[in-house]
Amino acid sequence: AHMINTLSVAPGRVCFVLFSRALTRRQHKFDLSIQTDAARLSDGKLHHLAFTYACAERQVRHYVDGRLQALPEKGCFLPA
Repeated sequence: AHMINTLSVAPGRVCFVLFSRALTRRQHKFDLSIQTDAARLSDGKLHHLAFTYACAERQVRHYVDGRLQALPEKGCFLPA
């Protein structure tokens, strides 16, 4: 199955949302909220953001300026 993944920032920069859609007849849809540091992202300065995915753990990790943010739910919808 082909997947479309989109990463968007929510209003107020409180989190990112990973939208995942399978392009199949059954149209699987999943949204994963990924918490972030809203205060840091709203301070008007440049910041380094990183997102990683550990396949064996099925875990997305998000970093702001090298600092690990709260872990979101494990993503069983992402490819193994």
